[in-house]
Amino acid sequence: MDVDDPDGSVNEKAWYTTMIFEALSTMNNSAGCSISEIANSIEKRHMVPENFRESLNSKLTDLVSMEKLDMDQNCFKIKKASGPSQSESHNQTLEEAAAEAARLIAEAEHKEILAAEAVEELERVERMVEESEAILKMTEDLMRNAGAGEGNP
Repeated sequence: MDVDDPDGSVNEKAWYTTMIFEALSTMNNSAGCSISEIANSIEKRHMVPENFRESLNSKLTDLVSMEKLDMDQNCFKIKKASGPSQSESHNQTLEEAAAEAARLIAEAEHKEILAAEAVEELERVERMVEESEAILKMTEDLMRNAGAGEGNP
């Protein structure tokens, strides 16, 4: 399975931002979440590159400096705007909608993975049933042949 992280740097930044906001919005921790909690949340839902945690730390720092996130005692949370204008309120609503859409997509992808695993398990069990039926038929044939040969010298 491919890493859920696009190759381009602009796309990569957007991917990290979306995943961070998704993780923070799904955890709903009013005190904020640690880097480990955020990373674990993302890793549960997505395949991530090997350098994911280092890049995540950098992106979290960037989002704090851009005032998109608040950081308190090494915990991050989505920054709440105070007294937003109508335009800012609209943008915040769009960001929330984008975060919810990202969460729903991630949830759907997770369900897709679970479904694929279930199909693989079903196929494995079907092969076992076929093999068991073949062994049963061979055993019945052997028993029938052995029974037919008992009376013959």
